[in-house]
Amino acid sequence: MNTAARIFTVAAVTGALALSVTGGVASARHTGKVGTPANVSGKWSYKLTSSSGKTKWNVYFLQSGTSLTGSAKSASCSASTTGTVTGKKVSEAWTCPSGQTFTLTGKVKSKNKIAGKFVSSQSDHGKFVATKHALDDDGGNDDGGSGGGGDDGGSSGGGSGGDS
Repeated sequence: MNTAARIFTVAAVTGALALSVTGGVASARHTGKVGTPANVSGKWSYKLTSSSGKTKWNVYFLQSGTSLTGSAKSASCSASTTGTVTGKKVSEAWTCPSGQTFTLTGKVKSKNKIAGKFVSSQSDHGKFVATKHALDDDGGNDDGGSGGGGDDGGSSGGGSGGDS
């Protein structure tokens, strides 16, 4: 067996032994694919910015493990939301009753901030920044209730208009 073959064999055996001893955790952590998902449950204020302007949304998430459900409300749409959280990466899909959809991908920057990009089914795209509400900004109503997100004190500008 030549020197290169011996080095490869030793490296392979050492790597297999390390994975056996650690249960694969060291390798998985290195790739960033294993870990506790960021907690994004609660009320968020989203600001979407594109070439067509800025849109504000109030979003409410309930998180169970890596899965998200909830609602998003702007002046022209009350959407249902679904998504996932993998580590600090957040993927969301918002669907308005009109059929318009928004796909958002971002990263949790801190416990109170998410930032990323979005694309809508109406060919609009751009960036977004989300800021988490304080626990008591809606009268202490952040109790993980129904996830309706509609109790925003009217700050979203309604939602009775058409979905455009």
